[in-house]
Amino acid sequence: MSHQRSPPPTSPAPATGPTLYEVCAPEICESDTASERSCSRNVSVRNKRRHGDDDIKELKGLISSLTSKVDQSFLELKQKNTELKESLQFMSDKYDLILKTLQNLQEERADDKKTIQKLEEKIEFLERKNRSTSLEIRNIPICLQDDKKFESKEDASLIVKTLAKAVEVDIQDCDIKDIYRIQTNREGSKPIIVELNSVLKKDKIVLGVKNYNRKKPNQDKLNTRHLNIPGPVKPVYISEALTPNAQKLFYAARQFARENGYMYCWTSHGSVFLRKAEGEPQTRIESAINLKLLAKK
Repeated sequence: MSHQRSPPPTSPAPATGPTLYEVCAPEICESDTASERSCSRNVSVRNKRRHGDDDIKELKGLISSLTSKVDQSFLELKQKNTELKESLQFMSDKYDLILKTLQNLQEERADDKKTIQKLEEKIEFLERKNRSTSLEIRNIPICLQDDKKFESKEDASLIVKTLAKAVEVDIQDCDIKDIYRIQTNREGSKPIIVELNSVLKKDKIVLGVKNYNRKKPNQDKLNTRHLNIPGPVKPVYISEALTPNAQKLFYAARQFARENGYMYCWTSHGSVFLRKAEGEPQTRIESAINLKLLAKK
């Protein structure tokens, strides 16, 4: 049989009454408590608001200052970018101007070269025409008559008339327009230039010399002995009086003929001609380009 025990009696909670201080001065205690609560509440709230506002103001100030600096930097960068664009545009315009000027100069240079070439061709034509009646006689020593110190035109004319007589061509003093010697870079006697009054007379003398030499052996071709010139016997060469350009071309053509097996190289009326062999057609050489083209064949 079970036994149930009744619970022990609950002790009443000890009454918490006012302390002696509270009993003695209840209004003071209440006042202090309220003051402490109020103080504590007010101080803590005010401190938080003041620090937060200061931080926000400081942050706003920093943001504003940074924004101003960024804006200023952006404006400066924009200004520099504008100046750079203007500078690049200026240089681009200058470059275009220089390029256009250079192109114009190149076109003018090309036109000038064409003009110069035409003028040179015209001068060459006039010089050839001016020399169309002239002969050049080479390898003739100076002959002084009657113990003269200088060779006169009469002395030179006598040599020319003797030469014409040797090749069976009639020539008189009236056929000779002028006669003189010229300076050259070659050693030996100075060549004699004879200006005649007609191309026909010049051609007759040139043809007469060719026929004369063709009939004679090598040792007896036209020489100083045939012209009654004292001293060692020297071969006498006669040809048309060429312009400086024609002389250079004639020299180059003779070299080309020796190196490439051409038998004949001669001049006629200021032009240079080549012929490979007897019976073959002649080739007119107008410039060094013609020689290069012939070399490729």
